[in-house]
Amino acid sequence: MLHADIKLTSGEVVRVSGDFEQDELETLRAYSVEAQRLDKVPLLQQPNIHMSIKMDFEVGSGSVERPSDEDIAVLLMRLRPFILQKEHCNFGTVKNIIRRRIPDKSLQQITQKLSSLYLGENMLSLMKVEAGGVLINSDEVLMDWLNGFEYHRDKKKRARIEQLHPGGSLELSMPIFMNLLLDKVTAIRHLSALVRLLLQSGNYCEAAP
Repeated sequence: MLHADIKLTSGEVVRVSGDFEQDELETLRAYSVEAQRLDKVPLLQQPNIHMSIKMDFEVGSGSVERPSDEDIAVLLMRLRPFILQKEHCNFGTVKNIIRRRIPDKSLQQITQKLSSLYLGENMLSLMKVEAGGVLINSDEVLMDWLNGFEYHRDKKKRARIEQLHPGGSLELSMPIFMNLLLDKVTAIRHLSALVRLLLQSGNYCEAAP
């Protein structure tokens, strides 16, 4: 039986607990180790990550400020185990294990909020960026970009992204994609904090990352 004391937004501290199978414990452990590796990404060590989009509508051009391709590549490499569906420490997989084993209402609400953050729903609630009737700042478009240009070279997904960005305008969407990725990082870190509490309660030691 693993447990964790979590503090609610009301200030109340509640204890949640649940029984986990051995293979689930291994998955939690792997997730925690990968999260520690993610924390060491140089880009995430910066106090502020500057990103902006500047448009000149008179001449029909724009410019962006964003992290370098090298910094983004390192971040994407460390995010890969959490994002790709078939990875055993995929964010959704680990979140669902915890939700299944700990049916506490408070924890269910917390993990639902983390899921919304991970899927980019928080950004969509603040603004919507469209091109051809398609939401650019959506998890679906982000995943098309990742699978078409970064993690894989899926021709169909690459074509969808290129269709949304004619004339080499993909660069203008990079700050948007980066903000969506940083929301994923935040959700991953918060879930990792919960995982670490659960593992510590059972003296389930983690290997060094």
